[in-house]
Amino acid sequence: MQEKLWHLYAKIWLQTGAQRVDGMSVCLAEDIVYRDPQISAEGVEAFADYITGFQQDYPGCGFRIRQVSHHNDRSLADWDCVTKEGEVLFQGRSFAVVNKQGKFTELNGFYPVEGQDGETPEPGQIL
Repeated sequence: MQEKLWHLYAKIWLQTGAQRVDGMSVCLAEDIVYRDPQISAEGVEAFADYITGFQQDYPGCGFRIRQVSHHNDRSLADWDCVTKEGEVLFQGRSFAVVNKQGKFTELNGFYPVEGQDGETPEPGQIL
């Protein structure tokens, strides 16, 4: 179940408009809290705005889920950020909390950021 949820979640990063709204309603709680090295967003609308910015900065790029681990209401996914041609730009992990309705209530993304910890990430680097 949680693996399917992660794959649905990955799809919303490629979706726009009503399709994204529908996708988000399936896998995200309205009060979702999203955090990564660049932002902290609360609520579906703020998170949707962040995804729009990602799409503008990385046109055609999305996420491919490699592996999912979970127990109780906690879940961890390893993923690749990929171009539309399938080239891996970078790799990362996301940690999530899932509510009783089977939706993410909290998402925390971890990925290399230039200058973080004094290192410059190499293409395809995983944390």
